[in-house]
Amino acid sequence: MQWIMALVIAGTWGSVTRADSGTRYSASALVGQALAEHPRVAALRARLDATRHFADQAGAWPNPEITGALGRSRAGTAAGASLEASISQPLPVTGRIGAGRRAARAEADRAQSELRAGEIETAAGTLRQAYAWVLSRRLAAFAETRQRRFEVVREYLAGQVFASPQRKAESRIVEHRLRALTLDHVRIDADVEAAWARLTAYVALPGLPETGLDLPWLAGTGTWSDEGVVARALEANPALSGQRAAVATAAADRDLAARAAWPDPAIIAFTSRNGADESRATGGGLGITVPLFDRRRGLIRGLDARRRAEEAGLAAGRREVEAGTRAALAELRAARQAAAGFPASLFDTVTSQLTDADQAFQRGQLDLLTYLELDQEASDTFQRVLGTQRDLLERALAVFELSDESDMPAALARL
Repeated sequence: MQWIMALVIAGTWGSVTRADSGTRYSASALVGQALAEHPRVAALRARLDATRHFADQAGAWPNPEITGALGRSRAGTAAGASLEASISQPLPVTGRIGAGRRAARAEADRAQSELRAGEIETAAGTLRQAYAWVLSRRLAAFAETRQRRFEVVREYLAGQVFASPQRKAESRIVEHRLRALTLDHVRIDADVEAAWARLTAYVALPGLPETGLDLPWLAGTGTWSDEGVVARALEANPALSGQRAAVATAAADRDLAARAAWPDPAIIAFTSRNGADESRATGGGLGITVPLFDRRRGLIRGLDARRRAEEAGLAAGRREVEAGTRAALAELRAARQAAAGFPASLFDTVTSQLTDADQAFQRGQLDLLTYLELDQEASDTFQRVLGTQRDLLERALAVFELSDESDMPAALARL
């Protein structure tokens, strides 16, 4: 019976740690594929392309306008066909084209910030679900181990020919524990399947049995440094970049409205022919719209207020990003310490302790209550190790999202 218990422990634990067969994906490969294929990122890239084309169009000169007229003229008793033609070319001397180009470029900058925010969200979401799947699989394998161990214990207790009341009570305790473990195993298996489904929302992968993920273990003892993270967040945070673009857009819109209050003049050239007396006329001139009734004063004041609002929003955003980054860094430091206190080596420690306890219990050297308590403590330790991984991942992703981390998988490996 002792060697059976040892095989249960070793065989099931091997399923937790051994590499999966078939295609394997690194964290970098997962993120790269998600960024290349995710429809949300593709939509944001298309929007950025559109705003860049709009910015190019905003710098174009206005087209000339050609007019013509054909009629009949009369001079005394003479009559004949008359013809008139003219061409006018607006002259963009008030700076409206430049102001429009600046407004369009600011809108393109905002689209660039939105694209970067979408890429960060996609990368973080991919890593979050990938780790959720891997950690859930570890927990599922451990739950299977516990269940099989207690099935062996149940068979051992049931094999007692003349079971004492003590043994009968112990057997019932084991039965109740097995029911709970079976339910836990079902729930954990569902978590594994759900995590995989959520991961495939970010990146298309082959079927679950053939796919393996090579993700770095977050030890909490790497070469990560907090230095410069706050400054980088204030400089490159996508939300702040977008707000700076909003300030630029508001300023450019205000400038455009002010310049549009004084329309551009237009050069006009014309020619005409009177068929009644065969007279001809040619000439040129300058045309301009007089801003007599509409000088856009209300629009300009409104855009001034909008610019001030966007500037205040930028100041508020800087405060929030700085405070949020400092808080996230503090939480990350605590999570690293916790992960360092619960290293991956505890998996082997737990396995060894449970193997010793199984052998001692079957030799009658360990009572059931102590055995159950050790099993529960071992299970709690196992789950704390996985919990510190989840917590460290979440704290790290929060910092990465705030500071526009360009290579999240590499940064995770430094934790």
